[in-house]
Amino acid sequence: MARSNPRYAIERGLLTINDKPVTLDTIVKTSDVIGHKIHRHEPPCTDQPIGIVHEDQDLFVIDKPGGIPVHPAGRFRHNTVIHVLKKERNIPKLFPANRLDLPTSGLMLIAKNPERAKQLEREMSAGLIRKEYLCRVDGEFPE
Repeated sequence: MARSNPRYAIERGLLTINDKPVTLDTIVKTSDVIGHKIHRHEPPCTDQPIGIVHEDQDLFVIDKPGGIPVHPAGRFRHNTVIHVLKKERNIPKLFPANRLDLPTSGLMLIAKNPERAKQLEREMSAGLIRKEYLCRVDGEFPE
């Protein structure tokens, strides 16, 4: 039986309604909360620490290592910059002002509140804050 089959999930106690296991004849009512437990392995990411370059009451400036995504997406939920910082610093909500792709390392601005996030967005739109990429290469290049 396929794991995507609801019967499979029900028989193994993976489906719940209001935090109680369901049976095949359970009837769902209005405002019931349906839960589905899954076991997931995330792809590995770098073990390099996320460096804090600057921190104040409203802002982090971090040195993001390559090999870790900024926010949850696709198969990544916990192995992300935002999740790691929230857990390590016990901060419930963070607001990345810029994003760097998974393989890209570099400085990032992460606001600690929505007001600072909006201010950073305005400053970026006005050109007061810019992103600049630097590519390091090895080898000889023709003229």
